[in-house]
Amino acid sequence: MLSLPQFGLVLALLGVPLFWAAFRFLKIEVLGILGRISLWLLAVATFAIAVSQFPDWRLLLGISSPTWLTVGHAAIGIGAILTSWPAIHLIQRKFGTPFEQTANFKKVSSFPFSYRSFIVITAGVTEEVLYRGYAIGVGNSLLGSLPLAVALSLTIFVALHLRWGLRHLISVIWAGGVFTLMFIITNDLVACIAAHIAVDAIGLLIVPWLVAMKEKRTFSAARGA
Repeated sequence: MLSLPQFGLVLALLGVPLFWAAFRFLKIEVLGILGRISLWLLAVATFAIAVSQFPDWRLLLGISSPTWLTVGHAAIGIGAILTSWPAIHLIQRKFGTPFEQTANFKKVSSFPFSYRSFIVITAGVTEEVLYRGYAIGVGNSLLGSLPLAVALSLTIFVALHLRWGLRHLISVIWAGGVFTLMFIITNDLVACIAAHIAVDAIGLLIVPWLVAMKEKRTFSAARGA
């Protein structure tokens, strides 16, 4: 029988895929409010298990009070991901329609700004708690192998994004790798969360706004002509 910490590791790694499978079976939209709530429930559950079972849970999860060093860690992570976007976008174009034109991106872009913000914050906090804090931090302690904990975490994290299309996985693998490396080197989960939120905010909040402004200018120019 699994111990509670081991159950927490299973929950961190497989909880989201199991929820998603159930949602699809029940025809519930995973991007809807129930899908977002399920992520928070999983993150809170694994966090509670870590706190209750490990005296050094702060060290394992990589949680400490934010400092200017946290800001620096987050900035480096954001920079590493953003500077790769032109190359990733070029590769995506080589394979066809880029991520920005996929159905899922259009679906998310159609949501109100407030709900998209909720999606961004939810992903940044819950995915880092599950796949970096617990799966790697606690997972390393339970499995006795950092490479194994990293491999399991990153593989499942990438697989969860398959619904966005194979081309999008290029950026997911890179971003997931950066967040993973950040966590291993700095043991700073707060920095990972901040970087994750910032990167998703650019893709799901700022880019759609820029696209909308461009379309608005184009439409106004066409009417003026």
